[in-house]
Amino acid sequence: MKVSIRKVKHSDIEAISRINIDNWRHAFRGIYSRERIAKSTSRWTPEFVANRMKSWMRTGREAFVAIHKGKVVGFVIYKRKNRIIKISALYVDRKMQRKRVGSALLVFAERKTRAKTYTIVSASRKHTISFYEKMGYKKLRTVRRKKTGDIDIVMIKRK
Repeated sequence: MKVSIRKVKHSDIEAISRINIDNWRHAFRGIYSRERIAKSTSRWTPEFVANRMKSWMRTGREAFVAIHKGKVVGFVIYKRKNRIIKISALYVDRKMQRKRVGSALLVFAERKTRAKTYTIVSASRKHTISFYEKMGYKKLRTVRRKKTGDIDIVMIKRK
């Protein structure tokens, strides 16, 4: 399936909000309580995403969206520091998952930056870890979030 990738525009904010909320509701169902999921997703309004994007851009992050048939179907956000890239978010519309959209976004970020090292902090869900492993990433360590107690996986890829 063909997607084009371009820099985020303000008109993409609503789609980014929807994709993020939908993924959270699906991915963490049965892991977190309904209340926790509702609390986590309630803040991801288009206004919150717009403000967060402005803040991210001021701190050197870049954001790109994948477009298929005129619609935003995924996004990636990363920050470059020297030759190291930290990918802070990579989400794909659930209806478009397993259609190489995530792979296209990740390869795009890697090619655009030409970094030597890439890191990702990912929720420790099997299918997410499997995706990054297929893309050449390796588990580096686990981290526990102080605020929530959640365990995430830090994954790394060196070129």
